[in-house]
Amino acid sequence: MIFNRSNETPAGGSRLAIVIAAVAVLLLATMAPVSAQTSEVVNSSVGIYSGAGEDNTYGRGDRIRVAVAFADRVYVTGTPQVMINVGGTQRAADFSGNDNQVAFFFDYTVVTGDEDTDGISIDANSLVLNGGTINDSDGDAVSLTHAAVAADSKHLVSAPAVSITRVELDPPSSGDEDHIYGRGDTVEVNVWFDGRVDVTGTPQVMINVGGTQRAAAFDEHDHTVAIFTYTVVTSDEDTDGISIDANSVQLNGGTINDRSGGAVTLTHAAVAADSSHKVSAPRASISSVDFEITGEFGQPLDSVPTTATLGNRIRVRATFSERVSLLTGTPTMSLNVGGTQRTATLRFLRSAHEHTVAIFDYVVVVGDVDSDGVSVDADPFQLNGARI
Repeated sequence: MIFNRSNETPAGGSRLAIVIAAVAVLLLATMAPVSAQTSEVVNSSVGIYSGAGEDNTYGRGDRIRVAVAFADRVYVTGTPQVMINVGGTQRAADFSGNDNQVAFFFDYTVVTGDEDTDGISIDANSLVLNGGTINDSDGDAVSLTHAAVAADSKHLVSAPAVSITRVELDPPSSGDEDHIYGRGDTVEVNVWFDGRVDVTGTPQVMINVGGTQRAAAFDEHDHTVAIFTYTVVTSDEDTDGISIDANSVQLNGGTINDRSGGAVTLTHAAVAADSSHKVSAPRASISSVDFEITGEFGQPLDSVPTTATLGNRIRVRATFSERVSLLTGTPTMSLNVGGTQRTATLRFLRSAHEHTVAIFDYVVVVGDVDSDGVSVDADPFQLNGARI
């Protein structure tokens, strides 16, 4: 009987008998004997027990199991280790269990960056106590000396870093047939990886919106894809479509690691501008201005006068191209009354029109005369520290 390399238990028959048979085979093979000093346990051997699959290659997250078999019972405390040579780097396989105190198992899990193109080997005398003990039934320490185990092409290792396979833009979340993102719409960027990843913090993808770099912030991830989002703001404009420069994924103080904790390679190709991802979020503007004459306190008059008299209010309605909000302060606008600039003060934003109309009032005073009508010059507004 032999160790079954495609599974992690001996194949068929009595477990103890198989273990003993396996020890015998190991001894007859090239496995290295470990001699005893104070202990009488002799004829021990070390070898790789696990199987690497049909391609003879262990990948990221695969377990490499090393077996240390003794001719008689020994007892282990703590976590002894077998140091294995993976591509010139010593990796520690930790004690994980035993079979009838004769065969002992040591496990190592392949991590990102492990590479061994000619096969794992084990240097001589690589069994170490690591603060534990390996004693025989009399309590005597077993010698840990053993010969080397040669590299074996059936135990290759290849675990390159997880990398980005593609970066792509989702269609506009608004679902508009014109494929244009508007103010407040969400631009979603999907970053695909060739392995599972974990993300911490707030990495970003920088996207090119009309020549301006905007940061799409990490939102969520699902195994092999991470989703980043950006909300379109006023003045964003891109007539030929959003693009993404090469290598635009940034950690921004966070991390993107594979499941073994290794850093992911963030290089990726550029994403060309695409007409299905245009952006148009112009600033709000005034679309029209009109007048109304009211009573002294803004009351409607019985008739619609065309001439304002002393005490009447000239009410100016400024209609905006979209909904606006007054964030602070008291803006004013200038009226041209017979060649004299008069100041009309903002009274309110009319909610009935979804805040698209701003109302300014001016009260006619002694001396106001305008024979051809009140007018509004270009750019009549003064913010006075306000924000609309």
